[in-house]
This record gives sequence, C-alpha cells and structure tokens, in this order.
Amino acid sequence: MPENDSKEKILIVDDTPSIADFIKSVLQDNGFIGLLAFDGNEAVISANTNRPDLILLDIIMPDIDGYSICSLLKTNTKTKDIPVIFMSALTSSFDKIKAFKSGAVDYITKPIQSEELLARVKAHLNICRLNRELVNTNRSLEEKIKERIKSLEESNKRMTELNRQLEQTVLKYKEAKDKAELAEKIKTEFMANISHEIYTPMNAIVGFSDIVKDATDDTQRNEYLAYIKSNAIKLLSIFNNILDFSKTLTGKTTPEYQKVKISEVLDKVVKENEPEAQSKGLEIVVNNICSEDFEITTDRTMLTRILENLVNNSLKFSTKGNIEIGVSDSGDTAIFYVKDSGKGINPELYDKIFQPFESAENAYRRNGQGAGIGLALVNSYVSILKGDIWFDSSPGAGTIFYISIPSKNISELDKINQGYAGVKILVGENEDVSFILLNEILQGMDCNVIRAKTGKELLENFRNNINIKLIITDLNLPQINGIEAIKIIRKINSKIPIIAQVAYFSDQDKKDIPLEICNGYINKPANIQQVKEVIKKYVNIIK
Repeated sequence: MPENDSKEKILIVDDTPSIADFIKSVLQDNGFIGLLAFDGNEAVISANTNRPDLILLDIIMPDIDGYSICSLLKTNTKTKDIPVIFMSALTSSFDKIKAFKSGAVDYITKPIQSEELLARVKAHLNICRLNRELVNTNRSLEEKIKERIKSLEESNKRMTELNRQLEQTVLKYKEAKDKAELAEKIKTEFMANISHEIYTPMNAIVGFSDIVKDATDDTQRNEYLAYIKSNAIKLLSIFNNILDFSKTLTGKTTPEYQKVKISEVLDKVVKENEPEAQSKGLEIVVNNICSEDFEITTDRTMLTRILENLVNNSLKFSTKGNIEIGVSDSGDTAIFYVKDSGKGINPELYDKIFQPFESAENAYRRNGQGAGIGLALVNSYVSILKGDIWFDSSPGAGTIFYISIPSKNISELDKINQGYAGVKILVGENEDVSFILLNEILQGMDCNVIRAKTGKELLENFRNNINIKLIITDLNLPQINGIEAIKIIRKINSKIPIIAQVAYFSDQDKKDIPLEICNGYINKPANIQQVKEVIKKYVNIIK
C-alpha cells in the first residue's frame, strides 16, 4: 500500500540502525512517515528525491559528518528550506554552536527521549507551516496590489506609458490608495491642459465651418477657410506631439540618418509657424550664418520637429517683437537657437522645463497654455540624436534655447543593435510593469531577454542558460533576496556583469553594496538612455 501523502515526512539520518529504527517507530506511532538514511550521501540523495518536511541528523557519520551534510543541504535550492535538527551525544557548547552555524534549527542530545523528540519535531513542523502560510498571505497581497495597479493603467489608456513610470516611482513606498490618488491627479492635470489645447482649435474649426456655409463674399469665405486650416494644423500638431512622445518613452523611436539641407528645414519651420505669428503681430526672423547649401547628417523629421516645437513654444509666450531662429557651423557640430521676446523663465522653474505635466511647467505655460508635451519631446529627440539642449533666460528678458546636433553623425543605434543581436540578458523583476518597460528597451536593441520573477528563478535560469552574457536585476526579489542570489551567482561565475535596478538609489546605497556584488546601477523605472549607456560600457565583456 502506498504511504498517505498527507502525512508529514521526516528523514532520519543515523549510522546506527537500532537508533534509527527506534526513532522511526516513535514517529510512525504518532502519525508521521519515517524515512531512513545511514550515511551522508544517502541522506543528500533522499532529501533531494523525497523532499521531507524535517530532517533528524546525527553528527558523527561514517563518510561525511553531520555539519557538512547540513551545509550541503542549505546550499541546494531544493533542500535549503527543510529544517534540520541535530542528534548527538556531543554536549559541549562548541559543538552546539557549530551545529547552528551550519544551518540547524535545533539540537537533541542522545540518548533520545521520545517525549522530547516529539515535542521538538512538532514545534518545528508547526513553525514551517506558519512560515508557509505567511508566504502565501504575502503572495496573495502582492497579487491584489498588482491587480489594482493594472486597473489604474487601463483607465489611463493613451497615457499608459507615462503613468507606468510615475506609478513605479511610488510603488515600493506607498499603499494602493496613494498610488490611485497620484494617478488620478496626473490624469486630471493632463486632461485639464489637453482639453484647453484641443477645444480651442476644435471650436474654431466647428464654428467657422458653420459660418462659411452662409458666407456670400469670396474674400470673407477665404478668410474663414484660412482660419479653419490653421486651427486644423494646430490640432494635428498637438496629437502628433502626444503620439511621438509616447513612442520615445517605449524606446521605439530610432533615427533615420540622411543628408539634410538646413536652409530647407528652416524654411519649413517658418512656413508652418508663420500664420500663428502673423495672427499675434509677430515676425519670425531667420539668421542662417552658414552657406545656403550647408548640410548635416541627421534625422530630418526629428530635427524639424525640434525646431518647430521651440518656435511654437516661443510664439505662445511672446506678445510683441520678433521670434529669431538661427544656425551656425561649429566643425563637427551644428548649433541652432530660438530666441523669443517673452517674459522669460523664473529661475525656480529651470529644473522643471523639460519634464512633462509638471506643476512648475504649468506655471511657465501661464495658466494652461500648451499640453506640456512640446519641450519634453524636444528634449527626448535631442537625446536620441546624441545632441545637447540648454537655455539662457531671466524674468523680463526673454528666453534663448540652444541645440547642438552632431553634423557628421551616423546611426550609432544600428551599430549597437548589430553588436547585441541575439545576446542573452537575464532580467530579475517580479513587477510586470517594470519588466515590460525594460524589456521594450532591450528588445529594441535586438537582445534576447530571459525573465526571472523571483530570486530562485534568477538562480535557476542562470544555471540552465550557459550563454547568458549580462544580468539586470532588482535587488528586492521574493523567495530569495536579489543580493543573496547575486552572491551565489558570483561563486559560480565571478566575471558575469551584473547591473542592479533600484528606485531612489542614493550614494549611500551604492556604498552599502560594493562593486564585487554589482558592476553598475540603473534607475527604476528604466531610463532608455541610461540603459543603453550602461550596456555599452560592458560591450567588450558582452561580445
């Protein structure tokens, strides 16, 4: 007859058959299943095969002593959580301390007393049951939190990628209620700004469409049609900015390098923004000190959108004077600038200018002018083109935005992708949102991503995939802590590059975790440029 699987199994390891049989008899009389092993090798094999609920281990064995057996069991992922109780005639404090250091949970002195044996066995089995219940409870709570986060993300639809990043910054430190309030605040602020931007041109389009039907004068009709067209262009620009900015967040925007004639780009930017300038009594002045045929190698669309957004931004904050757009050739770099005659930017708001939907930027936009996307999109495009952006401004003196773009650039992204095509990267991340964002970036570089949701899976995936070249992992993984998992991996392969991904990572955190644990660090949520730079740093190791 097969044993009852519901009974708890106890492995008895003792080289004296009479003692082993006695203990087995006591345990079976009290409803347990007793398994026997008479040497160390047999004990290790039985523990791996039968997965007992508890192990009773003699110290003095014929092949391997009990301390060594216990240490082996604790380094094995299949047996490390099984409680071990030592049995021995050794009674000195030194022997007991050594037993506990090797991983034991208790120590019984021989000769064995059945009442003491049963009391200690039942106590430690009960502790194990309570620990399992605690783990299951924690896992259930984590699942409920994840479900709540998922429902919030779905409600935000077109702003999903941005909300994901914002939610991740508070995921570790706030309760589900706090996250819901923050997401609602972001959505409300965005909707307030975007509603103003959309309804203004939309009302003009609808209103003049009704009026133009009844217009009898051709001049008047053409004027109304011009209003409709200019507002339709403005509305299309708003939607393009939102869609393009969303793409930059997911790493799906890659430059298409080609020869670009700068005079043509400047002419297009002026033409697109001239109707708006004329309606406000402003003039757009071009200052091109380069030759008419001056060309650079860059992405034409991105460069055009950068300059269009900067000019459009200047028009919003200028009520008189001119908007000046210029370019100069600085060897391997083209320097562009856009100057307005507005009120300038308060120095307290400098750090917020390129951040989307920030309250400080709202103040800069003067009570809702702009959707909060334009400058953020400009900043993203400049970064993708390997350029720099800065500005000079003070209240009452207007603002000048400067852009430097390499003029003889080639697609570095293509080079990187060719170098990383098919490279296996192991990612330790239990949170779906964080993994999706990092996975998008890595797959955009043609990497082969393997995911581990727990520290245990991180170790198993590393052992089972010998071609893994890089590990990126959260340090707070369930089951086995990320740091402990890394220490074990370092014993197996000391040279594998390991990058830690941590939210709110301070200089003190870096001091607490030495470089022998992690080769580098990236922020959480993942930053596209930072991920590429960190991986590029280890290109020789990876290849």
